[in-house]
Amino acid sequence: RFLEGKNFMPWFQKRRRAAEQEQRRLWRQARMTADIKKLISKMSEVEIVDSFNSIEQHLLEEMQSASSSGGSAATCRKMKADLQTVFHVLPKDMQQLLLANPKRASLLYSNPDSPKLPGHPSLQGSAASEAKLLSFLPL
Repeated sequence: RFLEGKNFMPWFQKRRRAAEQEQRRLWRQARMTADIKKLISKMSEVEIVDSFNSIEQHLLEEMQSASSSGGSAATCRKMKADLQTVFHVLPKDMQQLLLANPKRASLLYSNPDSPKLPGHPSLQGSAASEAKLLSFLPL
């Protein structure tokens, strides 16, 4: 009876929104405490690429919510650092393919105070030029 009534859908939507907000809050909290280096050390290359894509997508969403609703800048910084960490574990050819997308290259290297990239001097400061060089490659 309640399921067929006019009050069910508004009640259900309200409960669902609350559950989704709580899930996002818990996910954000877990992201802030996660040690990405430890996690990726146990992953295959395919899983690492998948993690990169997932972190990138969540970072873009977090940046969007940060600009519109005052989301956490600390969360964005942590996710960006994690994205860079995962990126530098990938093989050089995969890094070059990922940098071929100018938006992705700017996401990875847009912060002027981003940490230096040990062991990858060719990537330091040259992401934009590499992205232009490789822009003909399909994604």
